[in-house]
Amino acid sequence: QAAVVDIISGGRLDLGLGAGYRIPEFELFGADPAKRYGATDRRVRELRQIWAEGRVTPRPVQERLPIWLGYLGPQGARRAGLLGENLLSAFGPIAEPYRKGLAEAGHAPETARMAGGIQGWVSDDPERDWPVIGGYLAYQLDSYRRHMVEGTGAPTPRPVDPDRVRAREASKSPIDYFHYGTPEEVASGIRAFVGDAPVDTVYLWASLGGMPADLVARHVDIVCTRLAPLLRETSAPATPSAR
Repeated sequence: QAAVVDIISGGRLDLGLGAGYRIPEFELFGADPAKRYGATDRRVRELRQIWAEGRVTPRPVQERLPIWLGYLGPQGARRAGLLGENLLSAFGPIAEPYRKGLAEAGHAPETARMAGGIQGWVSDDPERDWPVIGGYLAYQLDSYRRHMVEGTGAPTPRPVDPDRVRAREASKSPIDYFHYGTPEEVASGIRAFVGDAPVDTVYLWASLGGMPADLVARHVDIVCTRLAPLLRETSAPATPSAR
């Protein structure tokens, strides 16, 4: 499937892989969630071997199709480095274990490449919009938190307080923080989040769960016309672009 998409797109596919987290999905395939990280690593090696040996035809257009591993913590970052793959996270503090993993496995540390999602929302009037945005944020986070415990026997988590989420310092967990503010404030937050990590691209939600189309369109416009230029400023060459 990846090879076909790479061909159709003219060699523009980046393949992202994650370990998963929902227990019902593991049960559906008789898989052990406790072994999901090792299984993900094996899948990467198998994909590389299949393509290298020409065991599927047609082959991808790209000589080495980019694989991005969605590991968010330091141990996962090291695993991505050991495999010599890209790291699908923009969280600056895990760049060091990622580079160490690359070096440990004989890969050049300067080949480190990171990109990832930023949890946040950009507004031209944050205080005006927050009562609405905060409600959609709470709905989305509560949905994720229910999914996390489904099938585990654990109780459903209490509803989140969006004000507390907004006030937290950004972290590796995508459900524990939320960058919110003007384009300038969000750009500053993204720079602090990324630090000096080798991040060249970040992406944001266009919408939060259940939002009407007009609100989504307004957000897409402000991200593209006001946030993205701030992240592309030549005065900050290490700053990622927004997608």
